[in-house]
Amino acid sequence: MNNVERRPEGGRNQGDRIGALEQDMKVVRHRLDTWDRRHENSPERLTKLEQQFEHQSDKLDDLETGIENINKAIGRMGTKITYGLGAAAAIMVMFDKIWPIISKGLGS
Repeated sequence: MNNVERRPEGGRNQGDRIGALEQDMKVVRHRLDTWDRRHENSPERLTKLEQQFEHQSDKLDDLETGIENINKAIGRMGTKITYGLGAAAAIMVMFDKIWPIISKGLGS
């Protein structure tokens, strides 16, 4: 057992290891070439994604504009309701103060 020469990398010598590395590089290069061929239209896909993003962004801008318009309308309605309730309260107070005079005059 001591006379058996131990080789690193599972018993492969330097030439075998270099050959294995070259083979691995060929496989990697082949896979990258295949990937490039499959994704050669990537810029078109990116353009499509950018267009979809811009479309969604435009829709969100329109939605924001619509919400702003709704908020303005609600604000105007709130102002009108506030003035209406204030006027109704003033009329009720005046009616409460004038009613005894009116009822006394109608009763005599």
